[in-house]
Amino acid sequence: MTLKNLQLGIAIGHGTGRELTVVFKKVIQELARQHSLQVDFIESSRIYHSYHSLTTSRGDKDLIQHIAEETTQDAEEYRKFCETATANGIAAIFRTAIHAQSLYLVRGQLKAVKIEHFNLGDSNALLFIRDEAQGFYAGENEYHDSQHSIIRTSPFTRSTFDQILQYALERAKEEWGVENVPKAVTLVYKFHLFDGVFQAWAPHWQRRFGIELDFIQPDTMNRNLMASGIQGRRIIIAGNEYADIIQPVFLKWFSNATIETMCAENVYLGPSLHRLSEYQTVHGSADAIAGQGLVNPFATIRAAAAILERHGGCPGVGFQSQTERAIQTLLMKQLTTPDQGGSCSTDAVVEHFLRAMAEPATIDNPSIGRDIVTGPIDAMAGKKTAVVVVDYQNDFIASTPSHVVSELSSTMPRLSSSCASWATIAIKGLAGSPGMHCSENQRKESTVRSLAENIKQTYPQTPLRLALTVPGILHVEKSPSQIDAHAALKSLKVNTIGPMLLMKHLTPFLPTRSSPLFDPCDGEVKLPQHAIYAMMAARVGSVSDNRMGGWYSYRASKAAVFQLAKTLDLYLEGKCADRAISLAMHPGTVKTDFTKSYQDGREMLSAEESAERLLGVLGSLGLEGRGRCWDWKGCEVRP
Repeated sequence: MTLKNLQLGIAIGHGTGRELTVVFKKVIQELARQHSLQVDFIESSRIYHSYHSLTTSRGDKDLIQHIAEETTQDAEEYRKFCETATANGIAAIFRTAIHAQSLYLVRGQLKAVKIEHFNLGDSNALLFIRDEAQGFYAGENEYHDSQHSIIRTSPFTRSTFDQILQYALERAKEEWGVENVPKAVTLVYKFHLFDGVFQAWAPHWQRRFGIELDFIQPDTMNRNLMASGIQGRRIIIAGNEYADIIQPVFLKWFSNATIETMCAENVYLGPSLHRLSEYQTVHGSADAIAGQGLVNPFATIRAAAAILERHGGCPGVGFQSQTERAIQTLLMKQLTTPDQGGSCSTDAVVEHFLRAMAEPATIDNPSIGRDIVTGPIDAMAGKKTAVVVVDYQNDFIASTPSHVVSELSSTMPRLSSSCASWATIAIKGLAGSPGMHCSENQRKESTVRSLAENIKQTYPQTPLRLALTVPGILHVEKSPSQIDAHAALKSLKVNTIGPMLLMKHLTPFLPTRSSPLFDPCDGEVKLPQHAIYAMMAARVGSVSDNRMGGWYSYRASKAAVFQLAKTLDLYLEGKCADRAISLAMHPGTVKTDFTKSYQDGREMLSAEESAERLLGVLGSLGLEGRGRCWDWKGCEVRP
């Protein structure tokens, strides 16, 4: 087999930079080796300053002069390294944290942008371009009055915006396809301070790129995002002053992530750099724990996977998706560094990660019985403390379960088994085992009653901790003339009456107000100490969100689920108090046979991803989430 070669640059900062470089090299070489890819490195000869190292290395020098000199030297050395790397055919650079002032001098000179792409499902996505080349961060300092006064210049140029807009549109085409590139771009800057110059430049951009420009103030952007979220595919270009603050918010909102564990991609747009990519850990240099073997390696691991995905020349491998599953496995088993609740060293976490990547079964079906090295991971495993009931989409009415049932029936037990002793049995039963699967010719109350009796006999005195009821059927009507009485009645029976019957026969298993709280559940899925009865609604059932019309019977039947969830919750408030709540959920648009007729290339969630995200949302909701509808991202869907 022919061995391929990938050349990468390495730039190391003080603090934990050396430790993370070792992690990066080990991980990327091991992942690449499995695909006949050899990775070679060219390292910068300079160890770049962190802010801590700058302030502690001055000796007897004046602090301001020392930092200014060292910053300038760092910036000059790093700029030369980037240019040399490009000239030598380097595909990308991995860089640990270095002092921001040096970094932004380089970013201003070489015209850098930071890229964040969030796939939000339902054909909603955000390409967030952070302008690192201009503004306050990329400015230069000038001192007056014996260093008692400082002026920082912050230039903006139309030509730099030209480069940023051109790249943003190219990247959108790459991410979404040429047919899905938005016709408008949003620019988030404090443009009211610039004498209208941005608006004066707008006609030039409209002519050059054939797009509309939407200028929004940062505070207005925040208000719009909180009110409406991201609708459709959007390109947002933001000044660094705003983007630096909102990035952690976006990571939390859209990825349920934090900066400590994530990587970021920067691209240099200067003509001589040929779109050189630089991958960095988002977290800082962490000088306080340098040399202790405690730095969290997940951001570095993610950077290695991202580089291989984009530059490794191995299409279809899915380095990033495999990496995410492996990291989630480690998080579930608490095989993490202390900052994430574990007790592992950096090296130990890396070894666990590589072992999980080398054994795909560990990722797809992680063991919940024993930790890789540390024994039992959850004292709750195997105890009769909860029950989980799942009725899958379409399973209530389909004589033959679709492939999504088998996908989910392997996912849900894996995620829930640390909190429910009979989760696997119940879920697999609902997925098609004799006596529990509700087929087309059994669509009646007696079938659901039999299910409840089976549970009662098999698991007596076992309270219901988490119920997910997901019957669903779709008949598409684009106009009133396409409404068919028989099909519409079928939709109502399955989508509305189905949840009502399940609710009738399963709610008696819920704890009452006098029941003890459930023990904490911190295994592979975290659950609150109260029970949750969740019904699957759909965003199209929201009246306030109905912007496109159509799907008359499906919208009507799913709108009823919002009402059912609220009405049941009012009942539970009286019967169960704070021991049980009811709510509705929206799973996103999931790629299954259910959605086959209208997929048409739109971005969709996998069944496994939707199931995992929904369980994550359920685990994070407190009593304040009761009676409402929540989507797979943890955002409320209003009725």
